[in-house]
Order: sequence, then structure tokens, then C-alpha cells
Amino acid sequence: MKNSKLILVMSLFTAFIYLASCSKKSTPKPTTTPTNGAVGYWFLASGGTFNQSFLFRADGSLKVYDFYANPTSTDTTIAYDGTGTYSVSGNLIKITDSFPNGQSFSGTNVLDLTATPPTMTDDNGAVYKKQ
Repeated sequence: MKNSKLILVMSLFTAFIYLASCSKKSTPKPTTTPTNGAVGYWFLASGGTFNQSFLFRADGSLKVYDFYANPTSTDTTIAYDGTGTYSVSGNLIKITDSFPNGQSFSGTNVLDLTATPPTMTDDNGAVYKKQ
């Protein structure tokens, strides 16, 4: 009887050590790597008719912040928001966006990622800087 208990305790102890010592393979979380230099927040630096900012996401989507009601504001919580997509080819970025009121826009802007900070110029001469 004493031997049975000792064998049982030793077996349980061995099983516990065996199970506790097994290492689980952890799968690393995928990281979102920007696929281009455009990813990030761009704000109007000079020129242009409208005070707008763009948030380019790594997945190719974008958000436009239009500060039409307050041309000197940068507070994105009070901006009129639009959404859309973009694609980069060389130093050109093609933007397509729309707003809740049904307005939609598209255009191709020129990127200068070698500038500090990087700049984007639209066809109306507005210059945006990356934050």
C-alpha cells in the first residue's frame, strides 16, 4: 500500500514536470510594415484652396480631413471626413476619395520622399508635408 502511494505520487510528479517543461511554439504576430513612404499623416503646408489633411494607411485606404469650416484648424475631431483609396507608383500617388454628401474626387499628386520632411504636391500647387 505504501509502495502504491509512492508510485502514484512519483508518477504524478513526473507527469507534472514533463507537461510543465514542454515549450509551446509561439507564433509571432504579423507586423504591419508600411509598403511605401506615403503611409502616415500629411497636412497642408502651403498653397491650395482648401485646408485638408490626409491619413494614408498601409492597407491602401485613406482618410481625408477637410477643415472647410475653420481654415486654420488642424483639429481632426471637428473636420469633415472623407474616405478613399490610394496607390503609389514611383513618385506619383493616385488618390480617390469621397465624402458623406456624395462629393467625390480623384487626382494624382507628386511625392518627394527625399525632402525633409517629405512633401506631396497636388496639381493646384498645394504642398502637403508628412508629419
